[in-house]
Amino acid sequence: MRFIPNGETRYQEVEFKNEGRVAGYVTLEEESRSKSGFTMEPSQFDIQPDQVVSVTVGMTGTQAENLTKKVKVNCSGQKQVKMMEVSATCIEQSLSIVFNEGGGIKSSLNFGTVYMGERREYPAFLVNNGPQPAHFKFKFL
Repeated sequence: MRFIPNGETRYQEVEFKNEGRVAGYVTLEEESRSKSGFTMEPSQFDIQPDQVVSVTVGMTGTQAENLTKKVKVNCSGQKQVKMMEVSATCIEQSLSIVFNEGGGIKSSLNFGTVYMGERREYPAFLVNNGPQPAHFKFKFL
């Protein structure tokens, strides 16, 4: 699933194909139920020969960490239980303003009193502290 921003839920389709000659009944079961925030729809289904069934898997990021879930795939007529691993990285995405002259990270700029026709500028850098490209826009209040 790649990256999930903290507090968001991402969904991805997983396809199951019956390559045998006999219909089967499939159940998907999370190996160890720990935290909430993991869903599979449908978790049980019939599958005919040469049929493809899509299952929607959802994960919710609650804190910056690597998320891994193991799913047991039980299919009627098979003795061996198959395993499927679903993983994602929950990230904390943030942008920071850093001034050219130092002073560390700032969350706002204070230009003080500026009179009509007066020009005031502060050279600064907008820094992306997250692992993903970020889009931004400025708004003057």
